[in-house]
Amino acid sequence: MRMRTERTDPPVTRLLDAPERLSVLHATVPDMAVPDRDFDGIVEIAASLFDAPIALVTLIDREWQWFKAAVGTTESRASSEESFCVQVAAEAGASLVVLDASTDPRFMRRSRVVGPPFLRFYSGAPIMLEGQAVGTVCVLDDKPRADVPQPLMDQLGRLAGLAASLFKIKDEARRRGGHDQARRPQRAGGRTPPPQPRNRWRSGRRWRFRCAPRRPVPRHARTAGRRR
Repeated sequence: MRMRTERTDPPVTRLLDAPERLSVLHATVPDMAVPDRDFDGIVEIAASLFDAPIALVTLIDREWQWFKAAVGTTESRASSEESFCVQVAAEAGASLVVLDASTDPRFMRRSRVVGPPFLRFYSGAPIMLEGQAVGTVCVLDDKPRADVPQPLMDQLGRLAGLAASLFKIKDEARRRGGHDQARRPQRAGGRTPPPQPRNRWRSGRRWRFRCAPRRPVPRHARTAGRRR
C-alpha cells in the first residue's frame, strides 16, 4: 500500500480511510476497477456541456481513484490523494470548481498540474450512495477558465445523481441475480440443471374415465329396427 505523504490534507486522509464510506463503496460497486460502458453516455454529455476535452465517472478507493467511464484519456485510474475529486468528497460532498489549478494552493503542486497533461480547469460533482461521497462526475481541461455558470454546475450535479442511481440499479440487479442463483437446485459438481418443461399430466398417476352403464334396449324397439 502507498504511504500517505506529509502534504496530504487531514480531511482528505480521514475521507480516504473512513470505514463507513469504504464499506458502502465496496458493497455497492465490488467491480469498481472494471470500466462500464453503461456510464459512457454520462461522460459524453458532461464533456459536451462544458466543452471540455476530459470527462470522467470516478470511484475513490483508499489508494486509487478508478475511472468507471472516461472521455479524453486512456488511463483507468489515478492516485486518490493526488486527485482533484478527493477534494470534492472531503468537502462535505459539495461540488467543486477550480478555474486555474496552477494558482490554487491546494492543487498547484500536484503532479498532473506541474507535469503532463498540465491540468488547469476542473469541475466535479459528488456521487452520493447512502449518504457517502464515493466518487464524482467531473470535467477537466488544460486551459484555465474565467468562470462557470451556475446552470452548468446544476447540470453536472444532475449527472452525478444519475450515475448514483445507475450504480444502485446495477447493485440491486446483481444481488437479485445472486439470490436467484442460490435458490436453484444444484447437480453434483455444482452445475445447475436445465429447467424442466411443465407437464399437465401428473407423474405416477393415470387419469381414468368412468362411462355411464348401458341401458337395455326394449325388445319391441329391436324388432322395429329389423323390419325397416
